[in-house]
Amino acid sequence: MSTKIYNAYKYTGKNIESLFRELQNFKKKYVEWKYGCVLFYLMDNCYREGLKIEAVEGWQIIELMKKYTDIGGWDVLNMQASVMVYPYKGDLYIQFFGVDRLDSKFKNKKDFHYQDQTDKPSIITEKQWENRSKTWDKILGATHTPIDSGLSLSLDTFNIRLDIASRVAEYIRDKFKGEKSEDIK
Repeated sequence: MSTKIYNAYKYTGKNIESLFRELQNFKKKYVEWKYGCVLFYLMDNCYREGLKIEAVEGWQIIELMKKYTDIGGWDVLNMQASVMVYPYKGDLYIQFFGVDRLDSKFKNKKDFHYQDQTDKPSIITEKQWENRSKTWDKILGATHTPIDSGLSLSLDTFNIRLDIASRVAEYIRDKFKGEKSEDIK
């Protein structure tokens, strides 16, 4: 038997249309958050990456994002992130992947996680915990594979990477206009 860990939420908003609007707003927050992460990373690590900070170009940033996304893991330049939406018995359930606790910014949700290798949280009954187990078994089916069981919204697209890279490069060029690498400490 494999371990089941579903960090997820039950959507508490009105309907699929309101969920879609909220996810679009969430995507904007994600892009702004990633912009800050990438900017901070590059300001802190340009030399380690072999880049002259005052001359950094958007394409170089795109290459770094690709490199770290291909590697995977929780690196700040790994742009992979998505939201899964599952309809079930008139309700909507959502899971966030790769957003580093940014899911706390999503308002209309109620915890609906389930793990079969730990005790239930003290704030719910045994019956509620069992219901979560059965609900996730039904939602995810025999494969227990999210992408095969729901609708996926990618938070990472090439256009998003391009937008972030362009804005970061522009900010860095403006900030260090007229300075040379050896002048920057």
